Amino acid sequence: MAQLLNDPAAARSCFEQSLLHAREASFLGGVAFALRNIGLMAAQQGDQAQAFALYQESLDLYRQLDIQGGIGILLQTLGDVWADQDAARAEAYYRESLPIFRAIGYEQLTAMTLGDLAELALRRRSALEAREYAEECLVLGRVIDSPELIVDALLVLGSGARLEGERERAGVYYRESLQRAYAWGDARWTTKALDRVVELVLEKAGTYSALRRAALLAGAAEALRERLAIPRAAKDQTEHERSVAAAYERADGAAFEAAWAEGEALSLDQVVAAALALLESRTPQCQQEHG
Repeated sequence: MAQLLNDPAAARSCFEQSLLHAREASFLGGVAFALRNIGLMAAQQGDQAQAFALYQESLDLYRQLDIQGGIGILLQTLGDVWADQDAARAEAYYRESLPIFRAIGYEQLTAMTLGDLAELALRRRSALEAREYAEECLVLGRVIDSPELIVDALLVLGSGARLEGERERAGVYYRESLQRAYAWGDARWTTKALDRVVELVLEKAGTYSALRRAALLAGAAEALRERLAIPRAAKDQTEHERSVAAAYERADGAAFEAAWAEGEALSLDQVVAAALALLESRTPQCQQEHG
C-alpha cells in the first residue's frame, strides 16, 4: 500500500520488517520476496550496487526453492538493472526468463520480456530480430488488452521499419501508437510516440515547406514535454537531437526557428492533430523548393 501511495520510505521499512520476520520463521519464500522488494526500493533511491546484491540473493533463494515464477521475475528484474549498462548481460537475463514465463503461462510477463528483447535488438540495429520480438509482443498485448505493451510494441515496429528504410510502414505503426497513447490518456507514452513521429517527419522532409511543418511539430512536442515535466532518457535525447540537427542543416534556418517557436504555443490536442496530419501527408519529398 505504501508503494501505491508513493511513499518509498514507508514501503522499504515495511519490507525490511517483513524480511526480519521471514528470517525468524525460516520462511524462505518470504525472505526472497522481501529481498527483491527492498532491492527495488534501493534501485529507486539510486543504490544500484545494493539493489543488484539483493536481487542476486533473492534469485539464489528462488532457485533453491525451485519457484519458477520467482526465478523468472528476478531474471527479468536483473535484465532491467543491466539494460542501460551492459546490453549483452541484460539480454542474457531476458532470454533466460522468457521460456520460464512461457512455460507457466504468464502472458503479461512474456509480452514484457519480448518487448525488452525487441528494444535491445533495435539498439543492435538488428531490425529483423526486433520485428519478430515486437510482433509477438503486440499479439500478446492485444490479447491481454495492455495499452502500454501495445504502444511500446508499435513504437519498436515503427523504429525497426525506419531502420530498414521503410518510412511509410514506420508511419503506419507510429500513427497507431500515438492514437492509442493519446486515447489512453498517458502523457509519458504520448510524448514518447510524438518524439518518434517528429523524428520520422524531420527525416522525410525534403522541401522547405515540409521542413517548416516538421519544425513546427518538433517545437510543439518539445514545449509539451517541458510543460508536463517529462524529460527524455539520455539515449533518446541523443537520437532526438541528432534528428533535429540534421533537419536544421537542410532547412532555411530562420524559417525553421520561427516555425519551432510557433509550435511552442500549441495545446496537447493541437500537437496530436498536427502529428497525425503530417503522417497522412503525401507531399513529394525529393526536391528542394527555392525562391
